[in-house]
Amino acid sequence: MKVKPSPLELKEFVVLDFHYDFNHPEKEISIPELFKEYNYDLDFAIKTSDPALIQIFVKCDVNRGVSEPLPGYSLKVECMGMFSITENQILDSKEEMETLVVNSGVVMTISYMRTFLAGITGHFPLGRILFPSIDLKDLIARKKEQAKAKQEQSGKKKTKKGAK
Repeated sequence: MKVKPSPLELKEFVVLDFHYDFNHPEKEISIPELFKEYNYDLDFAIKTSDPALIQIFVKCDVNRGVSEPLPGYSLKVECMGMFSITENQILDSKEEMETLVVNSGVVMTISYMRTFLAGITGHFPLGRILFPSIDLKDLIARKKEQAKAKQEQSGKKKTKKGAK
């Protein structure tokens, strides 16, 4: 089936930061099982300071941020996808734009990050790590809750300043 191009166009994908530590396993272990036990943490942010340029930042930690990392890899990657809306596409609303950026842009940036991790770890001692499938709907819902709480907190601070 012929595909219809998205109005959201990927202009660039860059890795902003990457950090790797190797914790040598002291005993023989099942690598696939080990990778399943890792702590995976993912966050994203969307910046649209220029209406013609949308920047999506993704930060991922694998087997980090825990008191005792498991053997094998501890990884950190921060990346950015840069997108624009094609000029001949007109979006009907702000909500349509937000949905497009989150449902397509965030997903594409995470996919590129996932490909980067698989490619680079393919050269590491225990072989490549495949970032697991994630519940994106849950991630987006929690991100929206976090933004709402931050906005409410910011509003309370402004109210307190105005009351003084």
